[in-house]
Amino acid sequence: MITVTTRAPFVSALLLLGVSAAPAAELTTRRDLHVRTNLIDGGMPTALIVKPGLGDYNAAIDVLQVRLKKLTGKRLPVKIGQDLVEDDFRQHIIAIGNAQDSAFVRRLLWERWVLDRWYPGDTTWAVRSVHDPYGTGKNVLFVGGENPGTVVQAAVGLADEITGENDTATTGWVMRFETPKRGAPLDEAKIQYATKRAAEGLKFKNGRKLISAAASAGHQYYKTGQDGWAKSFLIYMRHHDQLDGPGMGTHMNVYDTISVWDLIEESPVFTDEDRLFVAKRLLAIMRSKEGAHHGFFRKGTKPPSGVRHNHQTLPGLACLFGGRYFKRGYGLAEADEWLAAAQALFDGQKISHKPQCDCNCYEWGTLYQTAWWSRAGGDHSFFENGSYRTAAERALLELDNRGFSAPNGDFWSLTYFPAYVFRHAAEFYRDGRYEWALRRNPAQKRVPAERRGIADVVRGLEPVEPVDLIGISVAPMAPHFYNARNTTMPSEPEANIPLDQSFDKLAFRGGLDANDHYLLIDGIGMGSHGHVDVNGFSHFTANDRIWFTDVCYAEGPNMGDHNVVTVMRDGRTAPPPPLAKLAGTHYDKDIGFSETQLPDYFGQDWNRHIIWSRNRYFLVLDELTARQAGDYTLRCLWRSPGVGTLSKHTLTLSQQ
Repeated sequence: MITVTTRAPFVSALLLLGVSAAPAAELTTRRDLHVRTNLIDGGMPTALIVKPGLGDYNAAIDVLQVRLKKLTGKRLPVKIGQDLVEDDFRQHIIAIGNAQDSAFVRRLLWERWVLDRWYPGDTTWAVRSVHDPYGTGKNVLFVGGENPGTVVQAAVGLADEITGENDTATTGWVMRFETPKRGAPLDEAKIQYATKRAAEGLKFKNGRKLISAAASAGHQYYKTGQDGWAKSFLIYMRHHDQLDGPGMGTHMNVYDTISVWDLIEESPVFTDEDRLFVAKRLLAIMRSKEGAHHGFFRKGTKPPSGVRHNHQTLPGLACLFGGRYFKRGYGLAEADEWLAAAQALFDGQKISHKPQCDCNCYEWGTLYQTAWWSRAGGDHSFFENGSYRTAAERALLELDNRGFSAPNGDFWSLTYFPAYVFRHAAEFYRDGRYEWALRRNPAQKRVPAERRGIADVVRGLEPVEPVDLIGISVAPMAPHFYNARNTTMPSEPEANIPLDQSFDKLAFRGGLDANDHYLLIDGIGMGSHGHVDVNGFSHFTANDRIWFTDVCYAEGPNMGDHNVVTVMRDGRTAPPPPLAKLAGTHYDKDIGFSETQLPDYFGQDWNRHIIWSRNRYFLVLDELTARQAGDYTLRCLWRSPGVGTLSKHTLTLSQQ
């Protein structure tokens, strides 16, 4: 398990050091870039080398020390990452290594100050300058690679950048790789294609398309150093600036654009005019309803606190990354308020393993976005209090035996896989069961299994089959979701059963092979992006085939669109209660039983009994008992792909 030493507890205070607050104002000049990194100044060391706690990286350090000794006769002090204290951040830092071996590099990765990761055997390397990440006016020079050998090559690259004589050794902006630049340069045709895409986004007033394309181009420039990607970034940003307002959907991706801009702004490929333009455009977005003043986001920053939605957490991330950018760079007082608003929003989610959504895709977005905030902002309680682990366990339970997420709620794909959730959980909790899920991910069949997991951030985590899931498993109801009607989801129906009798999901699993039985039952019929499918079968697979499914979006959200029993009384119907009751389960020696109940369903009590002979058959008995008199029509519905043949009371399904 990653301890607090991977993330020093004083970072929030460090963000305040050397930064003075200013009232809201228009920007007239670009920020102080802190381009120079003086390693030796006036004959005195003004930097610290931070070495990994694992592995022998002394050869790489020696390369740098020899260069500094030659230029100035001085050497730099060396420390291990987990031993850093607050005063160490008042000087420049040379960070050596990778996330696998260095606690400090892992911290930089979590905070999005570096984005480089390497799998075992990778031969590439990178040297980067990270300018003023902690608001102290001091920089970080990252010298990274997968192993001590490649890091030596990276150290040679940095040594070539260091200049000086007598009592000074310094370097400026650095972006160096194992080759001068990675990949092919963007020719004029590709630049024109970016211009065409940007024009289309502008025509349709698609702010999200433009801002996400800018972020993508920024990431490509960061990865490759190809100037064409920087040019494309500016093309998308300038078209975004031509929108009438901040652009619909911009709030969904502006966090990514700001955070990557913070990493590339100092590059000489950009002019001061470019830098001021981008900063002004990003500030305009942050001051708008697609940024820090997004209405739904702001609603989540006020009492009562409770579970959140992805259209709140995405602006929340914008407030985190936008807040730290405009606080450090421009000293804007409003940036403090953005950071505080983000904290208030995520405070409501970090204590819950389920957000507002009951949907085996959308809900993971809110949760891994909360994890991004937790990692980048330094508040690890979301991980430490067990909320994220419980969420990851539910994600694991909701994987079918083909390796994909079982559809329920608003769903558009039969091949969805919550990779971010499993990556975060595997890295923090060091649980090989999540590594097993990642390596098994069939959506990445063309990627070697060992490169699907987290070997790019953690060494030696072996996959472990989750045999504990074989049999019958229950995902518990999240108390804060259960109570959301009284906090952040007042329009949702009131809970109809006590919390301790409710459940989120129930799964039967005959094994871990795609041919084994997998059946998922939904205990919830409410929530954002959720469907009215309570007590229904969400998904059934066997023989590497899907037999019952629930893959639909807004076209099929109602009770009659699912594998359920519907009730009509006197020619009318009504929505069912929102929560099913788990009366009991039992599994022993390849035989399993469950009983789930939906009390007072439009005048009926519906009990669904399941008898299971593992990997042989399911026997389902739906028992309905009238609570009041009436003329009832009861229909048992099954949604199945394939060819169906009905003979008297027998339905036979076949697939190719």
